[in-house]
Amino acid sequence: MAGSRLEKIGTIFNRVNGLLRSGALDPAERPIWFDVYHRFPPKVQPEYERPIPSQELRQIVYPEDLIRLNFYKIYGDSDVIDLKNESKKTTCQLFVDKYIALLNTAEDKEDLFMKTAETLKGQGVKLKNVNVKEVQEETLEDTKEKNKPNFSVKDILGDIPKKKTEDQAKNIMFDNLGLE
Repeated sequence: MAGSRLEKIGTIFNRVNGLLRSGALDPAERPIWFDVYHRFPPKVQPEYERPIPSQELRQIVYPEDLIRLNFYKIYGDSDVIDLKNESKKTTCQLFVDKYIALLNTAEDKEDLFMKTAETLKGQGVKLKNVNVKEVQEETLEDTKEKNKPNFSVKDILGDIPKKKTEDQAKNIMFDNLGLE
């Protein structure tokens, strides 16, 4: 077939159809999707030149996302998640579930976050505070100081003799020549 292989010019259906008509592709070897596509063609042809629809994506934010956000800001992510065991909930999910349960029964919603934390701690769930401000205030210099090596070149190579001054070098030359 003397057609273009570039996907911008024709659809894959047109290209496979051309191969079948020219005999380059045996009808028994045609792809499974070809008959379905031939019988039920799309309403809008999937062409490269087709304009992109101007449909804006909705922002999807669930109420529990804000709870999770605050949880991770305060307590961080210290869980190890077992991907094989879906029945075990993460600490964050336990917190969200307890928060929602207390939200339905609580009268005072201002301190609900702290009450939820206290309730979970009472049930034996370990929550470790992460001091976000301390982490953010740590500067690059502090990090360099912490990572500074505890050895020096002197420790590795030992005492290195000092360079001889010019006067010492002249004296050595004269001593070797026997002249003073």
